[in-house]
Amino acid sequence: MKNLTDYEFEFILQELEKKGLTELNVRLELADHIGCMIESDESETKSFEEKYSEIMDVLSNVKFSNIQSQIILSENLKFQAMKKMVYILGIISSITVLAGAILKGLHLPGAAILLIFGVFVAIAGFLPLFFYTSYKEQPDKRSVIPPILAFLATALLVTGALFKTLHYPASREILLIGSIILLGGFLPVYLVSVFRKSQETRNWSAYILLVILFGAVVLMINTTRISSFIISQYERTSIDAKQTRGFFVIQNDSTITKIKNIHLPESTDLIVNQIRLKSKETQQFIDEIIKKILLTSGNTSEQDLKNADSDRACFQVLQKKKVNIQLTQRVEEYKSLLIQNTFNDKSKKLINVYLINDERYENLPLIVVLMKLNELNRNLVLAEYEYLSNLLDGNK
Repeated sequence: MKNLTDYEFEFILQELEKKGLTELNVRLELADHIGCMIESDESETKSFEEKYSEIMDVLSNVKFSNIQSQIILSENLKFQAMKKMVYILGIISSITVLAGAILKGLHLPGAAILLIFGVFVAIAGFLPLFFYTSYKEQPDKRSVIPPILAFLATALLVTGALFKTLHYPASREILLIGSIILLGGFLPVYLVSVFRKSQETRNWSAYILLVILFGAVVLMINTTRISSFIISQYERTSIDAKQTRGFFVIQNDSTITKIKNIHLPESTDLIVNQIRLKSKETQQFIDEIIKKILLTSGNTSEQDLKNADSDRACFQVLQKKKVNIQLTQRVEEYKSLLIQNTFNDKSKKLINVYLINDERYENLPLIVVLMKLNELNRNLVLAEYEYLSNLLDGNK
């Protein structure tokens, strides 16, 4: 076994530098390994150049720049701590979102808290660290823009899915922006480039966690579908609200007849007529909303609803045409009129409870919106009855 000369060792160092090994300590370590391989070749007929060429032919598929980057990163304790945090946060967010999605699907308490916490951990911890460490592991870091856009698209899609699941406003806009960034090509290009280089540089477990997280998000969105049992419950609630409304409409007409026999002051009669008119107009307005929503959703009536768990029709009617704002204004005006002219504190509180209307219907499923609008119509009549009966009792 012939030992390498200083010239031969220097030659190996120069060749490795040409192949992309810029760090001296990495170059020395690899040159030492190659030198040992050459010295272990006992052939007497081969020259140093031939032995070196044979070894480099074996290593022809090896990207030395990748090896150098991996060695440097492996010695970086801060980076290795980040890699561990990627796995920890990925596991926490995936499990939490999965658990929240399962609870949401079973309509059990705690689902919203788990979903919000899991998505927060994913967006604030797992996803930025995942894309950052993936970018740092790339030997040829051409631009930081693709991973940033990849993170933005992923974060927006996850957030939009959460908002849609919990029926928060702006879920459509968030999903649309995330989809535009995603379909613009940034995320696919980034992931394809990363996966192509992953054989030498990456542990696949981080990608598995990303896939699990997206699977949990898909499951989370799927929980927005309402079961037939829940749909039947909403339908029964709507029927009860309609029947109650019909009963108290008759009671209000009867009470008005009794009030007319008392001969109240003209100013009071004007207020009563104003309240009655406001009540009817608001009820008719809600009835028109229900008709428009049914028409937009492809239904002719509230029986045997199609797309009962879809919110598209509600969004089209309530949000795009600003009907939700008009509805809120009408209910508030009617409530203010009743409370201003009711002198019994108990009745005022009841009217206020009946006419609390702080929900945003446009982000809810069709069947839920129809139920809530029917309940609101019932409450309008109940508030009117409370005012009229209080007025009658006070003037007996």
